[in-house]
Amino acid sequence: MDASPSDESSIGPQPSGSPLVQFARYVDGRLQFFKARTDELDYFAISHVWGTIEWLRVPGIDHEILASKQKAVFIEKRLPDLVGSQAFWLDTLTVNQRDKDEVIATVQAIPDIFRDAVRTIAVREGDGFYKCCLEAVEGYSSWRDFGTKLGKHAFGHEDDVYRESYLQRLWTLQECFLSHTIQFVNSDDCEPKQRPQSDKLEVFTKTDPFACIASLAVLAVAFSPPNLQGESQQDWAKDFINAYLFSGTVTREKPARRGWDEDIYSGNFREHQLYSSRSATEPRDYIFATMPQFPWYHYPRNAGQMTFNAIFEDFYYQATRASHRFACRITRSMIEPEPSLTVEQAWFPSAQQPEPCNLGDFMKLLGQRIDCAEDGKNYHVTTSISVTDLNIADLSSTAVLVESAMRFSFENWQRCFLGDELTNYESWSHRRSRSLRKKRSDLEMLEKKRDPSSDRHLARLREEIAEEEAQESDYDSLQEAQRILSNVFFKVTPHLQKPETTNDAHIFEQLNLLNRQPRIMEFIVLLIAMVSCQVPLSAAMWSRQQFIPVRVGYHKFHVIGLLAKHAVGSGISTGQVMISAGRHFKGESLGKDLAIADPATKMPVGLLPDFVDQKTTGEKFVERISALYHGAAEQGTPEELIRQRNLLQASKTNSG
Repeated sequence: MDASPSDESSIGPQPSGSPLVQFARYVDGRLQFFKARTDELDYFAISHVWGTIEWLRVPGIDHEILASKQKAVFIEKRLPDLVGSQAFWLDTLTVNQRDKDEVIATVQAIPDIFRDAVRTIAVREGDGFYKCCLEAVEGYSSWRDFGTKLGKHAFGHEDDVYRESYLQRLWTLQECFLSHTIQFVNSDDCEPKQRPQSDKLEVFTKTDPFACIASLAVLAVAFSPPNLQGESQQDWAKDFINAYLFSGTVTREKPARRGWDEDIYSGNFREHQLYSSRSATEPRDYIFATMPQFPWYHYPRNAGQMTFNAIFEDFYYQATRASHRFACRITRSMIEPEPSLTVEQAWFPSAQQPEPCNLGDFMKLLGQRIDCAEDGKNYHVTTSISVTDLNIADLSSTAVLVESAMRFSFENWQRCFLGDELTNYESWSHRRSRSLRKKRSDLEMLEKKRDPSSDRHLARLREEIAEEEAQESDYDSLQEAQRILSNVFFKVTPHLQKPETTNDAHIFEQLNLLNRQPRIMEFIVLLIAMVSCQVPLSAAMWSRQQFIPVRVGYHKFHVIGLLAKHAVGSGISTGQVMISAGRHFKGESLGKDLAIADPATKMPVGLLPDFVDQKTTGEKFVERISALYHGAAEQGTPEELIRQRNLLQASKTNSG
C-alpha cells in the first residue's frame, strides 16, 4: 500500500501474539507503507530525538512529516542508504502524528517494536561529543581516564552547546534497553554548535560534559549482558563507549519479554533511575515509556484526554490489581484532607501529584514495592514523635540542621549531587518562563475557540499565570538557595572536603550571609527537607504551597521532615505529638517510605526521610532501627527486626 499513515489507528490491542504495526520501505526512491506484526518480518527500528519540530515536506515522501529541520535533512540524505530496501519503523514517518489517539496507542507496542527488530539504528544529534572531543579522548584506558580527558577538553566548549541530546531523552533510554543490536550513527557532521546567548550559564561548570558521561555510563549498564563482573564488565563498557562515540555497533542476546511477576522494581530499575535527568515532552510519558513493557499494564483508552494525575492513579490501580502494589509517597490525606476519607483511602495516591520534569522525578513519586501484610493493614506505627517548626532566624541551630540532615540522608544528597539535580544551575526563572509560555499559548488557543465549556479551564489558567508572574523574585531566591546548598554539600562531603573545612565554620560562612535574606533561608530549609524526603526539587514551589519543613524528634534522635500545612496544630512551636508510620513490615524495604501520621486517625499528613538504605549496616543500622522502633512495635521489637535484617543480608551474601 503506497500511502501516508491512515486515519485509523495503526496499533490495536491484540488478543495474543505481537502487535500489528505500520512499517515503511523505500521502493524506487519512494516511501511505501504496509502493516505487519512485529514478529512476521525483518525490519530496522529507528531510535532518535525529536528536537524542535514543525510540519515539513521531504522529497520522496508524499505527505508532510512532523520533524526538526535537521531530522528532515537526515531522512532525505542519510536514511535511504542506512535502511536500503529493508522494512523499517520510524515514528515520525510510520505513525500518523496528526492523530493523537494513534500516537498514544502506539506506546503499548513500543516494547515489541524494538525487541523484535533485527537492528536498532540510534541516531545521535551531534550536540555533545564533537569530533574534537573524540580526538581528545583517543587512547583512553578506563572510564576514569575517559572522564578526566573529556573534562579537561570540555572547558574549551564553554560557549558551545554540550547536551548530547540522545543521552538526555527518556524514550531513547527505553528503546536501547529493549534492543539487542544497536548501530549508532550521527545525524550531522558533529562540529561544535554555539550556545544561544539566552542559554549560556553565568559561570561555566563541569555539569554539562560530566552529565553526558554519567548518562552514557547508565546507558552502557542498561544495555550490558547480565552477570558481567570485573574485567569483563570493564571491557564491555569500553566497547560500548567506542561504539557510541565512533558510530559502531553493539550486540547482546535478545531481551526476554517481561513476565507477569515483574514490575518497575525488577532488576533495580527504580533504584538505578532514581536520580536520572532524562526528560520527556509530556509528564505522562514517564509512565508510558516505562510501563507498557510489563504485560499487566495497558494504556488507558482515553489517555489523550487524561491529565498526568489521572494517568498516575490509573497506573497505581493497575499495579495494585496485578499484585504489584507500591507505596505512594504523596498520599491523599496529605494533600486532600476530606472528612469522608477512610484510613485505607488516606494511604492511596493523591490526585494532585507534582508533575515530573524528568525520569528521576517520576521515580521519586513511587516508594518501594509493598508486600501484603497478614492483618491486611497497609501501614504500622513505629513510635510516637515530636514535630516542631523550624526557627530559621537562629543561624546556629540552622547550620547544625543543614549538616546533620546531609549526613543522615547522605546517599540521597550524593545521588542528587551526582545526578545533577542539586548542581543543575539552569535558571529557575528560565523554567518559569517556559511554563508561562506554554500556559499563555494554551490560554490564547482556548480564547480563540470561544467554547463556553472551557470557561472554567480559562479561569484556572488565568489564575495560574497571574500567580507565576507574581513569583519572579521567589524563583530567583530559590535558585540562590540551590547554589548555596550545592556548595555546602561539596564542603561537607568526606572525600571532597579540605582539612580546614572539617568543622561547622564553613556552614556559618555560607548561612551568615543570609541573615538579612529570610526568603533565601526559607528556601534552603525547604530544599533540605525535600532532598531528605526524596521529593523532586523541580516541585519546590508545589511543596512550598503544601508543606512546611519540620524538626522531628525520635526521643534522642532528630531528623527533618515535611508536614502538610493543614495538619499544623497550635503546639507546633513547642512540639506537636504525632506518630511515625511505616509501610513495610520486614525485609529490604524496612525503614523506608515513612510518614508522619495523625495519632487519632492514623492518616498520613507528612513525609519523613528513609532511616536506612542498602548500605546501612552494623552499628548504624542498629542505632537507627532502635530509634525508629522505640519500644515495642506492632509487628515486633527492634531486636527482632534487626535479627530479620541480618538474616536477610546473610542469605543474600550466601546466595551470591
